[in-house]
Amino acid sequence: MYRKSVLLFLALALCFISSVNAANIVWVSENLDLDQDDLVDDWEWIDILESLGHDVHSNPGTWDVLDEEEVALLNDADLVIFSRCSNSGGYAGDPVEIATWNDITTPMILMNAYLTRGGESGSTRWFWINSTTMNERADSPTLEAVLIDHPVLLGAGLDENNQVQVFEPNVLSGDVTWGDDVTFVDATDVGNGTLIAKTGVDVNGIELDLPFIVEWEAGVEFYDGSGQIAGGKRLLFSAGNHPPTGGYGGAYNLTDEGLKLYINAVYYMLGEDPLVKAFAPNPKNDAIDVTREPVLNWVSGVVADKQDVYIGTNFDDVNEATRDDPRDVLVAQDQDDTSYEIEEILDYGVTVYWRIDGIEEGNPDSPWKGDVWSFQALNYPIVIEDFEDYNDYPPNEVFMTWVDGYGVPTNGSTAGYPAPDFVSGGHYLEDIIVHSGEFSLPLFYDNSVGISEATRTLNQDWTVEDVAILGLYYHGDPDNAPEPMFVAVDNAVITNDDANVALTTEWTLWSIPLQSFVDQGVNLANVGSITIGFGNSANPVAGGEGHVFFDDIRLYFPEP
Repeated sequence: MYRKSVLLFLALALCFISSVNAANIVWVSENLDLDQDDLVDDWEWIDILESLGHDVHSNPGTWDVLDEEEVALLNDADLVIFSRCSNSGGYAGDPVEIATWNDITTPMILMNAYLTRGGESGSTRWFWINSTTMNERADSPTLEAVLIDHPVLLGAGLDENNQVQVFEPNVLSGDVTWGDDVTFVDATDVGNGTLIAKTGVDVNGIELDLPFIVEWEAGVEFYDGSGQIAGGKRLLFSAGNHPPTGGYGGAYNLTDEGLKLYINAVYYMLGEDPLVKAFAPNPKNDAIDVTREPVLNWVSGVVADKQDVYIGTNFDDVNEATRDDPRDVLVAQDQDDTSYEIEEILDYGVTVYWRIDGIEEGNPDSPWKGDVWSFQALNYPIVIEDFEDYNDYPPNEVFMTWVDGYGVPTNGSTAGYPAPDFVSGGHYLEDIIVHSGEFSLPLFYDNSVGISEATRTLNQDWTVEDVAILGLYYHGDPDNAPEPMFVAVDNAVITNDDANVALTTEWTLWSIPLQSFVDQGVNLANVGSITIGFGNSANPVAGGEGHVFFDDIRLYFPEP
């Protein structure tokens, strides 16, 4: 999957967080990409589960016809979550299919309210609720608690009317606005289920009273006359975006308070205690290239209302410090906010450790010690190229700076897309498969002529700030022909050791010691040019074709 690193993930930037019991969770959804960002539309939900240390089995687009192996997989899991990213009609084709899903013994969270429909006429699905109609809301209704003490609602942040806003309006995904449509079953009676929460008021103050969160115990008929029995514990958790342009993308659309309820639902259905520790750190755990003036953000545990913040450069100090033994790393105590701005400018490349302890006054179990997270400040003082300063108009197209093989019979390279569809939003540069920022360079190679290379003139001094490494990120394609990749600085050439480098499907950093160029006679105080190419530069031979994306060419300090 491809992912822009600048996606804010709804300000969460989730990462690995230890879980008391890592669960085996099956995520059921379809292989849908309405916003065309090369990601399944519900990928954030999966990231949340994996960030909490759970093992998630997701094979999108394969669940519409269950075979024996898939039924066994579902029954062996600790939890099944059925995504909003699903067309309900594909899972209720006949009575056998409906019964097969309802007979699954594993606890299940259903996010697609369409599948709850039942009744004697009209469009019916799994017969959980006696209604054949739906209510698609584009007005971000609040959640109103019915059972305010239910574990799923723990720490919900309810107002005086027992309501809370759990949906983020106008969810963004790349350059696409999903809108704020959310779908609920149009009913007031949930049969033999227990109504935990309903919709509150919409933006116009109108009370809606639609089922929002409902649970059914294992072995009960969903409603009298349903004919369908819950094979395991069931929970309707109506969430996931319904795109205003149609479809059923199920994009992540929760506020921080909504996220808490979702996490509560997962742990409740797993039969585990609620998550009381802080989670969802931003910067994410083990992040690199973090700004030297970061603002730390997190989501508090479900019952904590204040936070103690520990920050330092020594893991043991941050891990072991307490209020009684602060070790100079307790930087804030009893803080209300779930963010903290580091005031001093961090050193290049320094690793920072931080921990958030949850506090609830009067609770004997408080504080709840948080996990120790870390990030590394950026380790480069010089950016040679990030491909952010180009556009689609002369003379600022990328190929005017990165001179390719246009008009050169012995050079098979093309810098940038050769014929972008500007009307449909295309560019010479790539705007989806990006390491950071908005753009990367797609470099096409055709080595039928022997070699492909693109060159940028520099005239730069690479001796400043004691830099020692040239680093560049690349991302290939499995359909590429395996051609050797090289970088030339002036006349010195370094070839990547990986013969299949062009087939790499994740962003990968290639680090080249500057000394290797010096050893070939390069004067780092006056570097004239840099070249990226494919093929054997010393002895060109006919080869294959492909394209590789490049981004973030930088000069780094030595590894600390």
